[in-house]
Amino acid sequence: MSSPRHRATTESTTPPPPRERAPAPAPPSAAEAPL
Repeated sequence: MSSPRHRATTESTTPPPPRERAPAPAPPSAAEAPL
């Protein structure tokens, strides 16, 4: 019962990291474009 629950938490925490890394590099690129 601890194995299935731990796997669901790992998959739910995996998608957030990649999504926050995409927007981070996007803002710096847009700031350098107008400069």
